[in-house]
Amino acid sequence: MKKFIICFLFACMFLLSGCGGKSVAYSFIEQDAYHTGGNITFVYDHISHTAYFGDKGEFIEYYDEDIAKGWREEGNRIGFKIALPQNVDDYMSATAIIDGKEMSYDQFIVGEEVKYALFQPIVNKETSLLIIKIRWESSAKEQIYNIVIREGTGFINK
Repeated sequence: MKKFIICFLFACMFLLSGCGGKSVAYSFIEQDAYHTGGNITFVYDHISHTAYFGDKGEFIEYYDEDIAKGWREEGNRIGFKIALPQNVDDYMSATAIIDGKEMSYDQFIVGEEVKYALFQPIVNKETSLLIIKIRWESSAKEQIYNIVIREGTGFINK
């Protein structure tokens, strides 16, 4: 009877905790190559996985709709990229959620030889924090990155 109870408890723990998924090392965030957002301060904290944009007296640029870049809306944008971690085998199953919108890999994974996730979201004065959730492949654990627009950062109008 003891063996049955112990087996039952282990089975319950396994089912309640789930498989957990493959661990993928956190990567780093850089400002995108185009410096989308303009000449603003960019700092990345690799411990908290938080990127900070702007500072007092700095302004985030305004961009028109640009279908070629995938921008279906006009507005103030910032741009950043997250390097694809080395131990990702199946990036084509990657998903990301940013600002509540889910994206499939073909909407954010770019690059030829070196792959990375590219994001250029619209931000405004009400946006002080964006949370990005990325699952680099279907079997991987979800990662969370934070994007902070620093207080005092302004926004260029159209």
